[in-house]
Amino acid sequence: MKHSKRYAVILAGLALLVLSIGCSKTNPTAYSKAAQKTGTVLMKASPTHNQNAIMSIVPVTGGNLDIQSAMINIDQFKIEENSGFDVEQQGDHNDGDQGGVDNEAGGIDTNEQDAADIVVTGPFALDISNGEVLINSVAVYPGTFKKVDFTFKINTAPPFNGKAILLSGVFTPNTGAAVPFTLKSEFSKTIQSKIAGNGITVANNSTVPVKVIFDLAGWFNTVDFSGAQLSNGEIVIDSTNNTALLTAFETNLAQYVEVEKESDNS
Repeated sequence: MKHSKRYAVILAGLALLVLSIGCSKTNPTAYSKAAQKTGTVLMKASPTHNQNAIMSIVPVTGGNLDIQSAMINIDQFKIEENSGFDVEQQGDHNDGDQGGVDNEAGGIDTNEQDAADIVVTGPFALDISNGEVLINSVAVYPGTFKKVDFTFKINTAPPFNGKAILLSGVFTPNTGAAVPFTLKSEFSKTIQSKIAGNGITVANNSTVPVKVIFDLAGWFNTVDFSGAQLSNGEIVIDSTNNTALLTAFETNLAQYVEVEKESDNS
């Protein structure tokens, strides 16, 4: 019986020793990795390259748009060092190839996430109606980053109510009276953009402002309002009204999103 108790004490001691060794290997490593994130990326969103610009008149086929409200719901941003395109878009809309992105069926080719990738998780309900807005400030590993994946996501809460993009304003035709318009899109894909200027470099103890430009004028490029149908005196563009205009708009989305380092004189 004495021998059994002695063995039990020895086994308990060994178990504590193994546990303490495991903890000593895990905690310092995790702390060390976190401590290496000595740079900061300040992410912003804008409808134009000019940070001081507000909404302006956007020319479209048939007249001009005065965009007065622009809401965009983004689920996640991922900034990567890799400069190649590898995303396969997914979602219910826009199945054709666009903007150099592989849109084959089957979803996103995520590969394995690199530890140095900058992943900024939302969702972010961005109102870019009045120009540039802050998305987030993110601690990162120093390095050079060359592309961004970002995912539009449907938001069930107001004001989105099951949409991912909401735009509204006034359409003034070349001839005739101005009429209000509303565009509601369920676009829910991951798209990808290379960062302008061969990427951004984040050094130790530095903060780099990065701007995601949702080019609203480009999004409405080729959208023909001249034949838009009215509903109660308004142009409604969604999955059941003026669907050709919605398709043209969504086809432009991936082509007219840019990412750049914000310059001092922007």
